[in-house]
Amino acid sequence: DLLGQIYMELGISSPVAGQFFTPYSVCQVMAEMSIDKKSLTKTIKEKGYATFNDCACGGGATLIAGINTAAKMFKRLNWQNHLFVVANDIDRICAYMCYIQLSLLGVAGYATIGDALIEPIVTDPNRVLYTPMYFSDVWSGRRLWHGMDKLINAK
Repeated sequence: DLLGQIYMELGISSPVAGQFFTPYSVCQVMAEMSIDKKSLTKTIKEKGYATFNDCACGGGATLIAGINTAAKMFKRLNWQNHLFVVANDIDRICAYMCYIQLSLLGVAGYATIGDALIEPIVTDPNRVLYTPMYFSDVWSGRRLWHGMDKLINAK
């Protein structure tokens, strides 16, 4: 989490807004304690992928630690085709930092700018930042397939 560390060291965070970034080492320990290989494998076998979500992502340290921890659990699978990230932050700079770091790591997903408590689903396309991997053939196919599946199974 290079950008989050720089952000905090420069002192441009907002303590008034509650911006206190978790150090990456703490995020790594939390990820290792909370990600269960058996559950993760089961989810991926059933759905084809697992989703990581952070509604106050900051620079993305918690998501990056989760992705790194989960990636170590895979032996034969390409984690980039099986892990999807949804990030959100009320601070535009933080959402962009998370987006940049996830993009550079090759993570599929998106970051949104907004208050996740007031607006859990952001519909304004100007506040949604899709990573390049989101548009890969694998993830484009999944979105198409799941969209068709929802139409067919709608009641």
